[in-house]
Amino acid sequence: MTEPKTNQKNYNLWSSYYDSYPNPTVAIDEMSVPEFYQNWSKAKILEIGCGTGRHTVRLNSKGNQVIGIDVSEGMLKKAKEKIPEGEFIHGDFMEQEFEQSSFDKVFMSLVLEHISNLDSFFQKIVNLLNTQGEVLISELHPERGKQGSLAHFTTKSGDEVRLSSKAHSEDEILRATERAGLKLNFKHDIWGNNELVLLNQKWSKYLDKAMIQVWFFSR
Repeated sequence: MTEPKTNQKNYNLWSSYYDSYPNPTVAIDEMSVPEFYQNWSKAKILEIGCGTGRHTVRLNSKGNQVIGIDVSEGMLKKAKEKIPEGEFIHGDFMEQEFEQSSFDKVFMSLVLEHISNLDSFFQKIVNLLNTQGEVLISELHPERGKQGSLAHFTTKSGDEVRLSSKAHSEDEILRATERAGLKLNFKHDIWGNNELVLLNQKWSKYLDKAMIQVWFFSR
């Protein structure tokens, strides 16, 4: 990852109010991404960077076996409050050992910017997937990343905190996944819309602008 210790500290700081924090990227992810995994059922899923469990709850509700991993114990505490019976691992995905070919699906939301070495990352994912395995990723749109709009938040005392992140272009993601042996099934841009603006009028500046990108791969 980029700087997991730094992100662990800062996500711990953010965790107590992450779910109520006015974040347009998370909001558009919340309203758009669940439809892409709505047909996942009774699958063994690894959720990388599960955070407070906002997607984990939905995935579990469909009868899936979800294992969530996150570097932040603060974020995981919130996830466990939502899903007391859930399976969670506190740790860095790149350092954690898993049984090879043991997952049907890998899912992650707004995590890829925290990964520095895409080749190593995607190769590890491929090794964990079974032969029919699939990968679903939602991520900050590369155009926003290029403009420097990476993960950050403001503390309750008014200080701005920037997470350790690295912008990745579409080409970098595509080449790394190809080298790892993943096949791109589709890539979909999610744009700012009226539904987003209704949540917060200040977000009208995002109307008709690319917000996040969804990638779906298979082995």
